[in-house]
Amino acid sequence: MNSTLLKLGKNFKNLVVLDTGSVKNFDCDEFVKFFSERYFGFGLAESNMVSAAAGFAIAGKTPVIFGSARFLLSTAFDQVYNDICLPNLNVKIVGLASTLGDGEVDRELVKILPNMKVEEGDFAVLEKMLGEYGPGYLRVV
Repeated sequence: MNSTLLKLGKNFKNLVVLDTGSVKNFDCDEFVKFFSERYFGFGLAESNMVSAAAGFAIAGKTPVIFGSARFLLSTAFDQVYNDICLPNLNVKIVGLASTLGDGEVDRELVKILPNMKVEEGDFAVLEKMLGEYGPGYLRVV
């Protein structure tokens, strides 16, 4: 993932990364080393992070949110719906699917989000998503 995120940071100059830091699979260390001014760690404050991403998008940045799929779309559902999807903002959400039995929550919730483009796969899909305008959700399995 490091090389993919680093490559995207070089290719997309407006890309900013917002991260909960709770998912070890989203090791953003290499990105932070080269683009520290474009990385924002929020800890376990998913709702605040999603609203901040909306602000970045309004300011012309392309925010990519990293976190647990379950918490991004359940804890911060209102913010994803109202702050990102309804105004059709260019925010990408990357959620790591849970290995627990409750990991399907995000699949059901994402179906009712307006304007949301949904992908499932690995980090290589993120580059394709960044080339398309609008809200996007990548479920990493």
